Order: sequence, then C-alpha cells, then structure tokens
Amino acid sequence: MAFDADFTRRAEARGRGVVEVFSHPGSNLLFTLPAATNLNARSLRFSPDGRYLAFKRDHGSGEDAALEVWDLSATQRVFFAAHGVTHECFTFHPLLPRLLMARPDGTVVDWDLVRKERVARWPVESAYSLAYAPDGRRFAVSRKRLVEVRDAATGAVLAEAAFTNRVFEVAWQPAGNAVAVCTEDGSVNLINAADGSVRILGRHKAQAIGVVFAPGGDFLLSRGWDGELNVWNLRRSRREVTLLLRASKVQFDPTGRRIAVWDARGRLTWLDFNPGEECRPFVAELAGPAQMLRFSPDQRWLAIMTGTDLTVWDLEQPGPPARTATKAQYPLGFSPDSSELFAWFGDKVSRWRVRPGTNGGPPQLEPLPVLLWGQQPTLDMTTRPPVIWLRDRAGLQTVALTNAASGTGTYLSGADWDSAISPDGRWLARRGDSRVLPVLNLRQPRESFLITNSAPVHFQAFSPDGTDLAVLTRSELKVFDTRTCTVRVSRPAEATALSHLAYSPDGRLLLCTENVRKASVLDARTLEPLLPMPDSAHPLEFTPDGRRLLVSVDSRRLQLWDWMAVRAKFRELGIDWRD
Repeated sequence: MAFDADFTRRAEARGRGVVEVFSHPGSNLLFTLPAATNLNARSLRFSPDGRYLAFKRDHGSGEDAALEVWDLSATQRVFFAAHGVTHECFTFHPLLPRLLMARPDGTVVDWDLVRKERVARWPVESAYSLAYAPDGRRFAVSRKRLVEVRDAATGAVLAEAAFTNRVFEVAWQPAGNAVAVCTEDGSVNLINAADGSVRILGRHKAQAIGVVFAPGGDFLLSRGWDGELNVWNLRRSRREVTLLLRASKVQFDPTGRRIAVWDARGRLTWLDFNPGEECRPFVAELAGPAQMLRFSPDQRWLAIMTGTDLTVWDLEQPGPPARTATKAQYPLGFSPDSSELFAWFGDKVSRWRVRPGTNGGPPQLEPLPVLLWGQQPTLDMTTRPPVIWLRDRAGLQTVALTNAASGTGTYLSGADWDSAISPDGRWLARRGDSRVLPVLNLRQPRESFLITNSAPVHFQAFSPDGTDLAVLTRSELKVFDTRTCTVRVSRPAEATALSHLAYSPDGRLLLCTENVRKASVLDARTLEPLLPMPDSAHPLEFTPDGRRLLVSVDSRRLQLWDWMAVRAKFRELGIDWRD
C-alpha cells in the first residue's frame, strides 16, 4: 500500500492480481490496474505530482523484478520491463516525468515517461537503492559497501562514502545537502552530499533496513530487523524515541504531523508525530535590528546584516554564528549550490566560501577573490548562470557569477538607477526613499513604468512570480499589478525606517512590519491581517520551502518557527484561516 504526496489517494496491491487506487479518506475505487504478469506486486510508489504509479513484481528474492508504470491521468500503462529493476532501485524525478531505475544487468537507466524513451544509461554494478535529490540534479545510489552521489545529467560521481558493511536504503534530506543510509551492522548514518563525510547517528540492535526524513528535515526515522522504529533528532544529534512496531514501510503525511506505518502483513497503523520546538530560539543575539537577510537555496545557511555586522548562521547546528571581518555588509545571496556567499558594502562586492564549523563552533568563512565594483548590486538567481546586477559610472551592468573573480560583464542601456530585481528576473525596481519608484521591465524595456506615491517609499517587495509589487510608504501599503501598472489593493499603514516586507514562497502571504510595535502576516491577495504579531515580534522571512518562518523579537533575538506546527496549533484552537 502507498499514499500519494497529498494523501488524497492510496494504492493497494492484490498479490498476483490487480493494483487498485482508492480515494482517501474513504474508499471509493478510482482505478483498477490489471496485472501484466502473474507475480506478486509490491513496492508501490506515486510520482511527486501524483500522475504516475510505479510498482515491481519480484521473480524471486528481489534481485530481479518486473517493473511497470501507469499514467493515472489516462489509466494507461506507459512502461513495462520483465526484468526492469533490481531490489528497490527505482525513483521518480521530483520535477519531471522521468523515472530512474537500476536494472539487473548492472546499469542505471533514466527513462522519459512522456516520450517513452531512454534518456541516459550508465554502468552501476550491484545497486540496492536509488533516490533523486530534491532538486533533481543529483541522485544517490547505494551498492555493496559504498554510497555514491552522482550527477543526474552525466552520471559522474560527485561524492562517495565507503562503509565496512553492506549499505541499504538511502534517503535525501529535504534541503538536499545530506543523504541518510542504513547499514548491515545496524548503524544509521548521515552523509554530507558535498564531500562524502559521514556522521553516525546511532545503531539498531540488528540490521537497519530503511530510513525516511520528516518534512523539514530535522528528524529522521529508521527501521530495522530488530523491529524498532527509531526517531532521530538531527538538530540535537540524538535518538528521541524508540517504538517496537516491526515496520516494513513508513510514510509521512504532507503536514509532517501524522505517520502511516505498515507491518510485514500490510496492516496500517497511524501515529501522531509532534516534533516539538514549534519555536526554536537562536543561541546568540543580533548586534542590532536585521536590515537585510538571505537564506541559502539548500536552507542550511542564513546571512543577516545588522547596522554593525554581517552574521552567518548554520541552521543545522545549534552553535554560534560566524561574523565577517568587514562590518555592515549587505548579504546579496548564495550561489546555487549554497557553497558561496556574496555581500556588498559601499561600492565593493565581497565573496566567501561557507563551510560547517568544527566541534560546535561557528561556520567557517573563507574569503575568495572577487573583482566587482558598483552601487546597490542585486543577485539574480533566475538566469543560467546566475548574475549580479550592479551600477557604476558607465551604467547598469550584469556580471555572471562565474566571472566574479574577473569582473567581466555587460551593460544594460537606459537602466542607470539603484535597483532591486524580482524573483522571476523580469522586473527591476529602484531602492530608496523617494516618492517616485521606477520599475524597469528587463525583457521588454518599453513596458517599464513609474510609480508615484504620496509619501516616500520605505520598503518594496516583488511577489515570487513577479506579477505583484508591494510598496510600503509612510502612510499606505499598496500592491501594484506589474502587468497592468495599476494598484490592485491598498490599505492604510504607519511605516517607519524599521519597516519590512516579504512574500511567502508560494505568494499567498505577505509579511509586513510597519514599525516596532505593529507587524502582521497578511493575506497577499486582500491585505487582510491573518496573524497580528505580538509587540516587538517581527516576521522577517520564510525559508525557501515555506515550512519555517524567521521571527525577530525586540530587534535582537531570533526565533525559527515551524510554520506547519504553528498552523496545526491554530486549527486545534479554531483560529486558523483557509489557504
């Protein structure tokens, strides 16, 4: 049995017969998928978007199995191979209609389910488990006593970890920077996906056979032949709970608050999961109010600029932050692989390589060469390669991150103002406190426009898709539709120099801090307050996955809220809102 990602459907295998798909909750039969062979169906898996369902039918011990994939949108079998997969080695791409499988002949095949053709094929002997990274650019494979992280486009080995015993199931941490693996000697391990270094979390009393991360990546569940289901707290590096359930499969619901557990006979048990720490405090205070902040794409690093310094936090470790030698630098952002940080002060751009600290210490910041000079730079992650926009005496230029050490770039004619870029890379808006806010369309310059306000602009923020621009002035909060150059919605405001705006990653919420005592989480469509914040508590930014919210308290202390847990508490109290 298996649920889809939304837990709205479940699939059940009927031994050598059909596979059926039902609605959930409830048991309305949606699809009946006839058997292609007379072998037992097992290891049912939905694709992340719920369109496809894959399962295998073992010929014997599991080293050789038939594999079939169904397109549920058309109730059509789109792939079948009589000897298609070995062990548990098949995984759906997180974003594309592709399936990665390890075959009994010692190869790994990347298959396009729409075109029904092979995309790539690489020799990989004795594979046991496969898993795509959350971004789909890498995959992890366990084989014999080795775990490899490979490039999903070329198959090249990027990192590897060797063990003294056989390795089994692998799973990616949701942020994409670590891989969990269980081994024959019972150990449960966390592998750094960048360099292959290994951290042992603990051991089962017998062979460990399966691992799965909780949404958010702060907890890992492992199961073993000892019948135990262990819950590992990765922030504290310790085992929190041990349950004797003899689980054969474990799956979290999308809220991360309930767990479906199946035993060897296929019987289903539901567990409530409360990770606690809905509000995680940081161990050190800020030197002053946060003026600019950036999360790394993998959500491990947080860079915050105050009035006096730039601090870098490791969100996977509870230790102190690193502080740059040069004070008061504005963090521009991180490189796509989260390994480098860019910041700016005056007319100079700085660059560091970021690494984890040792023995609980702060992150390590290694200065790197950079030759970028100009005013008000902006990091644009929407292009390939990403670029930095910055203004100098010659105008506005764009420099690819790959050219950061040489400073070689190109200039954009007519764009000669300080700028901030929209997340989709289409719009460029002026920063500052003028009443007039120029907005330039980088793709169609003729569609640029000016926004005139009755009071100076304190803050502005683009929605994730670039269709809305929220502008906060001293007396008003307005949302402009960039497609029509008109005000879509507005409301009164009492903004000061400490004001702040930020959209949630899905664009549904707008975090608004007007002044020291007034801040709210707003409905981005209507600007209706959904969650008025307590005095001196300011919502700053969501993590890229939208599951955690960074909050500043008294402009000095930081807290990281588990947003899903907070919403669950609201539902219990009957004060939650509809998405």
